[in-house]
Formats: sequence, C-alpha cells, structure tokens
Amino acid sequence: MLGVLVVVLVVLVVLVVLVVLVRGVLGVPGVLLMDLLSLHGRAGPCAARW
Repeated sequence: MLGVLVVVLVVLVVLVVLVVLVRGVLGVPGVLLMDLLSLHGRAGPCAARW
C-alpha cells in the first residue's frame, strides 16, 4: 500500500511541475497562481479557459 501512495504522490508532483513549466513558458504567472490555489479538481477548467 505504501508503494502505491508513493507512486500517486510522485505522479501528482510531476503533473504540478509540468503545469508550472507550461505556464512559465507561456508567461502567465496569474494563471499559474490560480492553478496552484485550485488544484482540487479546478485546474482543468482553468487550463481550458486559457
């Protein structure tokens, strides 16, 4: 069970890093901040809106 939790955490961290890199490349720090503040299922609509 512990291994599964570690894998899930690693995947979440990788996704967050990818979002940060994409937002940084696009140069939209405001959207990045919104995504970080609303990672609980609301990051999708934020990304779709931009």
